[in-house]
Amino acid sequence: MVPLRQDAGNPPEYAGEETASIQRETWPGLTTVRFDRRPEAVFNAALSLVESRQWEIAEADLNEGRIEATEKLPWFGFRDDVVIRIEPDNGFTRFDMRSKSRIGRGDLGVNAKRILQFTGDLKTALNTY
Repeated sequence: MVPLRQDAGNPPEYAGEETASIQRETWPGLTTVRFDRRPEAVFNAALSLVESRQWEIAEADLNEGRIEATEKLPWFGFRDDVVIRIEPDNGFTRFDMRSKSRIGRGDLGVNAKRILQFTGDLKTALNTY
């Protein structure tokens, strides 16, 4: 996603510990999730959800366990970038997701809600396999 954000008003770098602290306090449900599934199954289910949402996929690499995509919002054509990481973890699979607007500092919780909704949908999808 970094090359796509070169001219974005909101840089790709993480804002730091102060922001992380506020995010943990405001959105305590935003945590890494562990699945009792193989990484390939989690990756394929996540990719299927990204595709069903019609997000623009910048990269999807099973070997690296990474999916990068962009959602174009209906209002003003704003773009939010998403990075999903999936990796093995002692017989489980770790899933985490990051979502960040390309412009602006505040998002009224849109990115956090996107992550929570996606994670919930992924849990549902994996329970139906």
